[in-house]
Amino acid sequence: MSTRHQVILEKEKRWKRRLYRLIPSYRFSNDIYEDAIKERLGESVRWVDLGCGRNELIDELSDSGATAVGLDRQTHPQLLRTPLRFVIGDVNNLPFADKSLDLLSANDVFEHLSSPISALAEMRRVLKPDGRVIVRTPNVLHPLILIGRLIPEKLKKRLIYWVFGVLSEDVFPTYYRANSYGRLMQLCKEAGFHDIKIQTVEDVHTAYGAFFFLSLFYYHLVNFKPLRYLRTCFVMVAKR
Repeated sequence: MSTRHQVILEKEKRWKRRLYRLIPSYRFSNDIYEDAIKERLGESVRWVDLGCGRNELIDELSDSGATAVGLDRQTHPQLLRTPLRFVIGDVNNLPFADKSLDLLSANDVFEHLSSPISALAEMRRVLKPDGRVIVRTPNVLHPLILIGRLIPEKLKKRLIYWVFGVLSEDVFPTYYRANSYGRLMQLCKEAGFHDIKIQTVEDVHTAYGAFFFLSLFYYHLVNFKPLRYLRTCFVMVAKR
């Protein structure tokens, strides 16, 4: 984590407090995503967090009793190791037996998949008959994503560092091939999942004052039901 990222996280805490005073019931997409995971954890649960990065989520929920493993394509230089479990692997070729897992989670992963249908088929292969996959991924129709896709890659990495404090080595190519409500639903059905629930969530920007008020205005705008498909993120739960 960069020093700038730490500074931004402190700023976010202050603006989040203000947000909760304005909207006491407000919930960020990450909170909704993590709660969906927590609801399904227990001593007999075998859980793999795909695209785990530093393995922070496994660390946070290490007292759940679940057999938990983080998976990523490479070892993060700041990986949280002991006593956590981590494996190197690819979502298109998961190193797990058929019908061996109860739960898969993927946060900010689907936008990076060049073939999301292949990844979904592989996820379904390793899940038990009543297993679940829980996904959080951005909406390609959100204005910030649409603008971001027009920006050259080098400049985009600099902007991401300036706005979020994320280092360039933690920024990966994006394809957005499963990142509209309809497309995500369609791909999950094609892969054989059912009981698919997709929630659209608008994340208010909390790092900078000007962005905060603009983002808060947009939050109220997309609260109108016809505009819900223009919100920031999707949180999806699907059954094998």
